Amino acid sequence: MGNQHESKTDHELLEAYSLAATSAEEIRQTMDVLEDEIHSRMRERRATAIPSEKFVCEIKHTTEYDKLSLGPTKLIFKPREERRVYYSESPELE
Repeated sequence: MGNQHESKTDHELLEAYSLAATSAEEIRQTMDVLEDEIHSRMRERRATAIPSEKFVCEIKHTTEYDKLSLGPTKLIFKPREERRVYYSESPELE
């Protein structure tokens, strides 16, 4: 199956990309608004889930974290500031 964009000019390709990026951003913004409303309704009801026959919608509280995602935070600290960061005595953080 051929690439549907191969026949586009450079300008048309850039236009299509720009349109797709704008659409994707609008979708992300809509999803953020919807997620805020979902959380708002759960808070109002003091609930951790919204019952549904079709969807699983629940808030899970966890103490787990993505250790790899914390690595880049070291880049924002200067060496002197890094010494002032306090670590839990939990062996998980080593």
